[in-house]
Amino acid sequence: MTASAVLILLAAGCAGANPAAAPPAPPAAPPSTTTTPALPRADQATIDLALATTITQADLSGTWEVYTPAREAEPVTGCGDKSPLADLPAGARQLGPVLKVPNSTWFVYSSSAVFPDEAAAIKWAQLRNTPEYVECRRGELDSEQHAKDARYSVVTESTTAEGIGVGGYEGYTRYQLKADLGQGPQNASGTYDRHTYRSGRVMIGISIDFAAGEKDAPDLHTTIGNDLTRALAAVYGRVK
Repeated sequence: MTASAVLILLAAGCAGANPAAAPPAPPAAPPSTTTTPALPRADQATIDLALATTITQADLSGTWEVYTPAREAEPVTGCGDKSPLADLPAGARQLGPVLKVPNSTWFVYSSSAVFPDEAAAIKWAQLRNTPEYVECRRGELDSEQHAKDARYSVVTESTTAEGIGVGGYEGYTRYQLKADLGQGPQNASGTYDRHTYRSGRVMIGISIDFAAGEKDAPDLHTTIGNDLTRALAAVYGRVK
């Protein structure tokens, strides 16, 4: 994947949000307790590859803050619990740190999954793009928001983007926050972008949760797009 292709794809996901009713809920912090997974442990080479293919603070720039640290992914529950993703051994899935633009409500975080072969990775990529999976994830986001405030809900806004199917770009979904303040659901300033990439047997997910604010720098979208371009290019370089 070329750097220019990455810029086009990620900049498309950084389009401005609609006027705010409330920002999206920030990504959840790691749980305070952990459980021992029932899955076998991946070999060290697989774990190292998974760790190498998440976005780090250094991949972006020094201006990004670490909101929550990187951690190993927990066993799959909910959406995807019957998929090839759920069969991966412990350590083959990693979550990068949640990174935040200072003084804003822009969050970026990544995930990686190392499958036993390319065919299994392709199967998971195809499942992620099905209407059933997209709706399942929408339902999870909707439940999370509704639990915090019954006025808010989440809808699926788009599943298409320029460049899908080219250079390892496997899928895109945008979920939009809605607010019902007494006049029916209206767009709120809360957007969840989900990008999926594949390099051989490695799947890379990039999530951008944001609520555009009046105090955001005029060139913030461009800056974030450029930072993510460099970050994803660095990740792809480590896969090679």
